[in-house]
Amino acid sequence: MFRRKRSAEDFAEEIKAHLELEADALESEGLSEGEARWKARREFGNIRAAQERFYMKGRGCGLTSCGATFVWIPILRQSPGFAATAILTLALGLARIRRYSA
Repeated sequence: MFRRKRSAEDFAEEIKAHLELEADALESEGLSEGEARWKARREFGNIRAAQERFYMKGRGCGLTSCGATFVWIPILRQSPGFAATAILTLALGLARIRRYSA
């Protein structure tokens, strides 16, 4: 609750330290420095994707963005025809997006 939020720079340093430790461990197993660094990066995976996941983790649903969603609930209850049309349109649109993105 009162923890300091980690910055992107802190996370980048943590990734760098992890890769260095893994490369050192691989070097101690007999790999050359270049091979050890390459294998450590390969085993870690996509660094950019890890940084993006870290960035998006902090982007939760705030009170202003999620609060706007709940404003529509009374309107949808008052007019069931509009609600059915809106839900059906959203479902068809999402199904189409999902079909083409896969």
